[in-house]
Amino acid sequence: MTLDIAKLVTFGTANGKVQGTPARSHLVLVDGITGGEAEGPLNPAPVDSRTLIFSDNAALADYAACLLMGFEPQRLPLVRHALSHPTHSIFRGDVSSVAALLDGKKVLLQALTKANGHRFIPPRGWRNYL
Repeated sequence: MTLDIAKLVTFGTANGKVQGTPARSHLVLVDGITGGEAEGPLNPAPVDSRTLIFSDNAALADYAACLLMGFEPQRLPLVRHALSHPTHSIFRGDVSSVAALLDGKKVLLQALTKANGHRFIPPRGWRNYL
């Protein structure tokens, strides 16, 4: 359902049609100044992550957040499908060539894996999975 909503927000037109190109642009803001780990989202342990993520693509924002937290994005079905599933993809391109700004410097998105220095602890049910 989340991917369906993201697809409609991105590709849905005012007359209710879903087109092949984005119908509008939008901005995603992830406030990770104080992040949360372990038993989130209801009972997270705070992490002073000092992170803000801005993106014009929800899938890429989630992908970047995974990398910054030390998680492999492809292991999370929602992120994997948002990037590559033929009918649900809201990013149409090659993630390996996407650039990001990190401390004012342009880097490839994959460089975010080493940026934070803190590997977040996933919730108990995800620990062996991630």
